[in-house]
Amino acid sequence: MKKSIFYFAFAALILSYSCEDDIGTPVVPTPVVSQQDLLSQNTWKVSSVIANGSDIWGTSLVSDCYKDNEYFFRRDNRLVIYDKTSKCDVADPDSVVNNYELITGKNKIYMDVSLAGAFNIKDTTDIIVLNQTTLTVDAEYSGIPAKLTFTKKP
Repeated sequence: MKKSIFYFAFAALILSYSCEDDIGTPVVPTPVVSQQDLLSQNTWKVSSVIANGSDIWGTSLVSDCYKDNEYFFRRDNRLVIYDKTSKCDVADPDSVVNNYELITGKNKIYMDVSLAGAFNIKDTTDIIVLNQTTLTVDAEYSGIPAKLTFTKKP
């Protein structure tokens, strides 16, 4: 009898531990970040322009005075372009404001802007990549289709 009570108690003890909730590692949900948040929470710099398969941003085709410019997409759909220390013309303002608009749900952006003289985005264009560190859009360089990539300023 004592043996059966011992076995019963032992079985009950094992069952009580096996029925406890498995706490494990808690799952932390990944916050959903909107395209607007990704754009407006960063200051951006152009890092590459691919036209005809070649990156022309680092070449002499683009004047050095454009390469230090910074771009800030404000939440009110204004794109502020900051002309930093290397200016093309000392009389140029420190910043200019253009308009942009995200086309919600379509992965597109409308911009009316000319960058570095020959790069134009004056229509609705596809967003190729938009994440925490990179924005790539379709653009045009002197009439040639191009991919313009901005990277988050460190």
